[in-house]
Amino acid sequence: MTTAPADTPSRIEGLLLGIAAGDAAGWPSGRHRAARLPDWTRRLTRELDTFAEQNATTTLPVPIALNQPPEPLRLGPSDDAEWAAFTAHAVLDAYDGLATESDVPPDQRVRSALSLAWNTLADEIAAAAARADEIESARIPLRARISVRAGLGNLAAGLRPPATGHDNPHYFDDAACVRAAVLAVVHPG
Repeated sequence: MTTAPADTPSRIEGLLLGIAAGDAAGWPSGRHRAARLPDWTRRLTRELDTFAEQNATTTLPVPIALNQPPEPLRLGPSDDAEWAAFTAHAVLDAYDGLATESDVPPDQRVRSALSLAWNTLADEIAAAAARADEIESARIPLRARISVRAGLGNLAAGLRPPATGHDNPHYFDDAACVRAAVLAVVHPG
């Protein structure tokens, strides 16, 4: 394996900015940001959506912004950008130590850094599950797609890739695409 080009950090930064911009402008991002609003606003939004569908109404008042801080309403990256950044952080950590550990091939360093990052996260999830009375009430320290949560749960239970992704109720999800895009910067072609 050849070493990554010298401009790899800036290429990863450009990729992340592109993913973040697209993610922030996408429809799911607004739904994800809604979690930062008070519960009553999400309930009222659901009720108004139901009313609009049942009554063929196209324009409704938007009460979620009344007397609320505007930050959750602003554009911002969502889960895709966060998972791409998670992967990029692990990749950059791997390349950060190349000068001091030149006996370890770069591709092995990337694999090890990714494995460490995912296993650390899986351990946090396992610890949260262990603190809960039952798994359904566990306060998991992240928001993620079903496929990612299931994969992390599998990893915490001792499964290893590719079984962590295959033994998953949402194995067909495209959640890995943004993480793979970061790896494509390091391994072009």
